[in-house]
Amino acid sequence: MRYLAVLLLFLASFFVHIPDATAQWVHNGVVVSSTNGSAYAPAVVPDGAGGVIIAWQDSRNLSDNDVYAQRLDASGMPLWTAHGVPVSTAAGAQESVDAVSDGAGGVIIAWKDVRSGSEDIYVQRLDAAGVPQWAANGVALCTATDTQFLVELETDGAGGAIATWTDFRNGNWDVYARRVNAAGSPQWTADGVAVCTAAGSQLEPQLVSDGAGGAIITWDDTRAGSVVHVYAQRINSAGTPLWTANGALVSGNFEDQYNPRITTDGAGGAIIAWQDERITGTVADIFAARVDPFGMLPWGDGVEVTSFSQHQQGHAIVSDGAGGAIIAWESYVSGIEYDIYAQRIGSGGVPLWTYNGLPVCTVSGSQERIDIASDGGNGAVIVWEDHRAGINPDLYARALDGYGTSAWQFDGVPLCDANFDQQFPAIAADGNGGVVVAWSDQRAGPIDLYAQRAELRYGYWGRPEPTIASAADNPGDQGGSVLLRWRASQRDRFDLPGISHYSVWRSTDDARAGAAAAPVASTADPPPVAADFSGAALWVRATANGPEYWEWIANQDAFYQESYSIVAPTRQDEVAGVPAPHAFKILAHEYVGPQTRTWESAAVTASSLDNLAPPAPIQLAGERAGSGTVFLNWKAETSVADLKFYRVYRSGAEEVTPTAPYFLVTSDSPSYVDPSAPGGALHYVVTAEDVHGNESPPSNMVGVFDATDVGGDTPPVTALTVRPNRPNPFAGATELQIGLPADADVSVEIYDVVGRRVNAFELKGAGAGWKSVPFDGRDANGAPLASGVYFYRVTAAGRTVTNKMVIAR
Repeated sequence: MRYLAVLLLFLASFFVHIPDATAQWVHNGVVVSSTNGSAYAPAVVPDGAGGVIIAWQDSRNLSDNDVYAQRLDASGMPLWTAHGVPVSTAAGAQESVDAVSDGAGGVIIAWKDVRSGSEDIYVQRLDAAGVPQWAANGVALCTATDTQFLVELETDGAGGAIATWTDFRNGNWDVYARRVNAAGSPQWTADGVAVCTAAGSQLEPQLVSDGAGGAIITWDDTRAGSVVHVYAQRINSAGTPLWTANGALVSGNFEDQYNPRITTDGAGGAIIAWQDERITGTVADIFAARVDPFGMLPWGDGVEVTSFSQHQQGHAIVSDGAGGAIIAWESYVSGIEYDIYAQRIGSGGVPLWTYNGLPVCTVSGSQERIDIASDGGNGAVIVWEDHRAGINPDLYARALDGYGTSAWQFDGVPLCDANFDQQFPAIAADGNGGVVVAWSDQRAGPIDLYAQRAELRYGYWGRPEPTIASAADNPGDQGGSVLLRWRASQRDRFDLPGISHYSVWRSTDDARAGAAAAPVASTADPPPVAADFSGAALWVRATANGPEYWEWIANQDAFYQESYSIVAPTRQDEVAGVPAPHAFKILAHEYVGPQTRTWESAAVTASSLDNLAPPAPIQLAGERAGSGTVFLNWKAETSVADLKFYRVYRSGAEEVTPTAPYFLVTSDSPSYVDPSAPGGALHYVVTAEDVHGNESPPSNMVGVFDATDVGGDTPPVTALTVRPNRPNPFAGATELQIGLPADADVSVEIYDVVGRRVNAFELKGAGAGWKSVPFDGRDANGAPLASGVYFYRVTAAGRTVTNKMVIAR
């Protein structure tokens, strides 16, 4: 019956709303650009909101290549102009694109530009909406004579960027660099500062931020003559080289060292990996060295990453987040075709995985053109072109954690295996539990641009994990809960075996976890909470910082919806502005044949608040109990479990409001004796306050007066005033003393101590001034009221005042 109900719900929603196909990641990727031209060699950067920005060279205008860019949100939806916004469409070709985040949701893009007839370096910044922020068609960083190309870009940490490139202005290949600030103003020497102008050629510079506004740059160098060595230089934020003139030698062995790739060491220095022929003189191996912020080499002139007897090439490097690096490369170890291997080098320069590296993919057919991205922890995700299916390359990827293990399919998972060629993959972490890969794709004939997301746990395409969209206090309650809203798993679909349910987990500390009477799962997976689970369950999750403890709090059935929400309980509320954050996760549970999988959201934090104030106290009454003393009492508030105390306010005027100038005291009980009441007329109100600082509206106002104030010459009445009835207590009848500021209708209501109205009457068109209103001590039916305490409430002239009377028969 459940499935029939779900089917009917799905069919009903299908006719109401058909989602935009571009709003979700799809098998084999979403279209980024599809025009009559070709889109080549993308660069990908995270947008800081779970999506990415992609830049590429594009020939849609059929004359020369231009530069375009597009932003995809976390669901794979293009956010800018269809097929990309133009970054530069100037005359001549714009090619060889690189890009970095601007730190504000936008991107800075650099490229080689021949608008002047020779190859120059230009840059442009787009904001988060895709709007160019600098000069139309870009800002020139270098227009020196002859050729500048192979530009690489890195953030300066202040909204700008530093570019480095190969430069032929001096008649041989040198390395130059220049910074552009966040406003698009080029810094340093015009046309760039010289990083290296030594003899010979300096080619293919690569750079990484030094964490202090500058950069560390490395390159191939032939100053020694017939051999190639690796050099590096650090440039500070002012454009001043800090190490040896023309660079510090990183590796200068007798044989060739070339194609350096660089990443940060997390401490102001860098780790550089390169191809190295020192062992055989002909076959390239992979070596790596660390260079510290002062240009010193703590690992010497290179540690061996791999030394197979066959050629190694096409390497890529990324930080391991712990002072070391992960390096992946193409290996010709089989002697037939290239496979993919990887190694992690620790901060001390020691390989941490299998000797000569772990096999990432060794399936038949060559694997080539690697790119790599951090997994946000101590591991990495590697993507490559793969020929296992034949001559036309597909795209595959595989993740390795800090231990070199992976839950991804051995030899990699397919990101795209569509017809014809998929090439030039570029990868970036999305900062939200996954990576996004962009590539050039020929499935439709022209070379288009596609992109795909892979989650980090199993490598599935798209967003199989739920995404918590918001977590905040549940409004309008007494605290104790937050409202969680999440986007459904992309596998929560009618046409897939699908997600059966979602489970909601709340973090707990180890003390609570140790005391919990709950099953404890392994550190890899949560307990198997079925859709109908109830009771207690604890999940102990291993992290680099020690175990995390998560307790199950609720389930939500899956119904093929785009989003879900649930009110999740908390253990404590935010009090007096002091947060009480709770972390939450959502897991999507999928049944696939005999197996179940869980897809884990990122954690979010939220605090609960008590948003509701107590009700106003009622039946406040007061009377003088002697010289300088006033006795107050009111009905106790029993409906508020978190009541803290009552606040009493007093004024010598006829107006009293619950504000600081009138505050008198707090009281834990529904009565108070004011021992410092001055003579004359006084007015009081009372409020109730709960433990979270929520204060109620004020009670009715009560006035008390000296005996000499009743009767005789009285001051003019400026507001409704009710003085004690005379006599009080009384046996037969009494008179109510009412003062009116103007002619008005007067309503009088009599209540017993439990709040029941026992009598009521009105005075129509009563005149201004003081008057005595008789009351005969009877109920609405004319029967004498029993002895006891009663309250009379007088309403006139827009105000209400309550006083107490006592019948003693």
